[in-house]
Amino acid sequence: MIKRRQFLKFSAAGLVLSQTVANPMNIAMAAAPTQKRLITIILRGGLDGLAAVPPLGDPNYKGARHKMALSNGQNLDGYFALHPSLSALYPFYQKGEMTIFHAIASPYRSRSHFDAQNLLENGTNRANGAHDGWLNRALSLYPSAQNSSGIAIGQQIPFILSGTSDVTSWAPAQSAPVSDDIYMQIQRMYDTDPQMHQALTKGMATHDMADMALSNMDQTGGGARKSQIQQIKAMAKLLREDKGARFATMEVGGWDTHAQQGLEQGKLANQFKQLADGITLLAKELAPIWQDCCIQIVSEFGRTVASNGTGGTDHGTAGIMILIGGGVKGGKVISDWPGLAKNQLYEGRDLFPTMDIRSVFKASLTDHMGLPLADINRSIFPQSSSAKKINRLFKA
Repeated sequence: MIKRRQFLKFSAAGLVLSQTVANPMNIAMAAAPTQKRLITIILRGGLDGLAAVPPLGDPNYKGARHKMALSNGQNLDGYFALHPSLSALYPFYQKGEMTIFHAIASPYRSRSHFDAQNLLENGTNRANGAHDGWLNRALSLYPSAQNSSGIAIGQQIPFILSGTSDVTSWAPAQSAPVSDDIYMQIQRMYDTDPQMHQALTKGMATHDMADMALSNMDQTGGGARKSQIQQIKAMAKLLREDKGARFATMEVGGWDTHAQQGLEQGKLANQFKQLADGITLLAKELAPIWQDCCIQIVSEFGRTVASNGTGGTDHGTAGIMILIGGGVKGGKVISDWPGLAKNQLYEGRDLFPTMDIRSVFKASLTDHMGLPLADINRSIFPQSSSAKKINRLFKA
């Protein structure tokens, strides 16, 4: 026999309720603590930063990368370039709305996807160093009378947004849509259960806002592409609401390029184009609030400098991070570049990490989202005194 809570879970296709049912969040907030929005896009699998933003000016670049060395790219500053398939992002750089950080990493120094992702998302110095994600802890810093909200776009809430602060999620329905009559019956079922009724109401509000954004969507293209467009449009709709979400996350898989990675063309180039097109669409959808937005693009680690025997790259250490948005004071590549000579590599194989990714996260939370640095150092990124906040990354 299916209990009524199980029935709710399985019958509401495309509708994901609050992560914490005991204290459900009302997505239509009574008051928003800030008009700023912070969107975190996690590229799962380990991004090859030397392919995305090749240091063509490094005299050791071609010798170090061998078969993985690119022959051209969009010039950024005379030293670094942008992969041709990321060219759709170049106008953001030209307008001063994009900053790239190179030779950046979390404190993780091994090569496990799972541990690296956990550390990136928990905000500490070690894998499994916290039971919740640092974005979720950031939500708790806002006054309870001015609840901020977090939204995860996808089938599940990533660890970075998981914790005791209430968040919600939305994903395209994976089966035939549930009729409004079914929703009404479920609502009546929960009329005498205040906690579940409130959670259902919140979930339906999220679902309705997302559906409004998709009603006029172009239905052309393949299933994966169509799903990405759906998610981007839904995210933008939920963020544009005056009393809507202020924090959002999205996960993009497929970055573990162990074999047949390609150069100007191929598997990775296709991934780059899809990412660039997605960011461009998101910026277009967020146009009314673009000046208040920051998109931070991260991955758990970079990849090896040289290729392996199957035309790919293996798990590495340092890579890149990107900030894009109307609130970003960009048009630059920030890096304490370590070099690519053999004796300059980490463990003789990786780009050496010279910047802590938490230094950028701290700037996003303070200078963009308005949270106190002391609280961030104490409870969001504990034991991070060596990761100093980078200043002047955002417009006043």
